[in-house]
Amino acid sequence: MKKLKARWGIRSNWQLAVVFLVFAINGSVAGKLGTLAMEFLGWSYDPAADFTIKLAYFVVWSLLILPFYPLLLMVTGWIFGQSAFFWPFAQRILNRISFGLLFSRR
Repeated sequence: MKKLKARWGIRSNWQLAVVFLVFAINGSVAGKLGTLAMEFLGWSYDPAADFTIKLAYFVVWSLLILPFYPLLLMVTGWIFGQSAFFWPFAQRILNRISFGLLFSRR
């Protein structure tokens, strides 16, 4: 844990616990929103479906939540008082998925 805290610039175990909690909540919310978006599009997950249909579902679901995950991360981090940690983290994610034009580092 010391290496992770040093890499992320986290000073206390309490802050590390809050960061892990934010990641857990954000992942769950993003996954649920992705599922709701797929249902809104009329596509529900069928465990008995063919592999290619499952793969297509997963790809579309991933593409739906990919741009919203870092935005949700910033909001969730702000709610838990960790916006100083999550803002640069979310910016790196957005830059890696080619939204760097919106959130450029100067």
